[in-house]
Amino acid sequence: MDRLLELKYLYVNNNQLGSIPNKLCLLQHLCELHLANNNLKLLPHDIGYLTNLKKLSLPRNQIEELPEELCKLCNLKVLDVAGNLLTIFPTKLLELKLDELYYEQNPLLEKNLISSAQQNEVLSLQEITARY
Repeated sequence: MDRLLELKYLYVNNNQLGSIPNKLCLLQHLCELHLANNNLKLLPHDIGYLTNLKKLSLPRNQIEELPEELCKLCNLKVLDVAGNLLTIFPTKLLELKLDELYYEQNPLLEKNLISSAQQNEVLSLQEITARY
């Protein structure tokens, strides 16, 4: 892994990964991380250490919840979590200055309430859309 510390782009699509190794979160120069079409169920909390990440692509996995550590990704511009099993949207993620957010094909329905574990704020999908 030491030889990869300067890695900027990582594409690990279509590999049936069940989890992301914590060591991946040591790649501090990583700008883009593509993990589409795997079997990911959760993201490591250490993902917040990837502060240079500009694009995080996680479509078509089995992710049920996004960790609020994603809020530490201050350079993140594109977040793709389409086609997962997400039922809530952490309101803390609204603090990110995203240019693109892909959230379609999740069980989150328009009338469902979306809440944050760390905040008492509750938003509807319409309110989230209005903020972007």
